[in-house]
Amino acid sequence: MRQLDYIISFGITGINTVTVYDRDKLFCEIEVLADSPYSTEEEIQNWLDDNGYEEEDFEFNRLNQ
Repeated sequence: MRQLDYIISFGITGINTVTVYDRDKLFCEIEVLADSPYSTEEEIQNWLDDNGYEEEDFEFNRLNQ
């Protein structure tokens, strides 16, 4: 299982930025609506599924800023 770390940057415009790291290297940045019905981890998984990683298993770890 591959582990990804992420940090959430809360925006003032209702859009949050989720920065995802794979082994301390930037993997992707995702912009999500602050009032999204999905959890942050679901948003990351949706992005992964849409970008060719649907066959891999991931574990998510939220980092504090």
